[in-house]
Amino acid sequence: MNSIFDIITKHGDKLEVFVSPKGRQVVKIIKDGVKGSVVKYPNGRIVKTISYIADAKAGTKLLDLLS
Repeated sequence: MNSIFDIITKHGDKLEVFVSPKGRQVVKIIKDGVKGSVVKYPNGRIVKTISYIADAKAGTKLLDLLS
């Protein structure tokens, strides 16, 4: 991947990055019908979540992006 824009390549793909009011660093991605997120808590703990998998192959690709 050369650029952050390589993640969002099709209509409907979304990338959201923010810091929550409690100081959590959050990255949310919707790509190819799959929703995923990575949350880094103030204590350093990182949690990755795939919340919907429409296609197992697309889910695997999103997991690779979140790694």
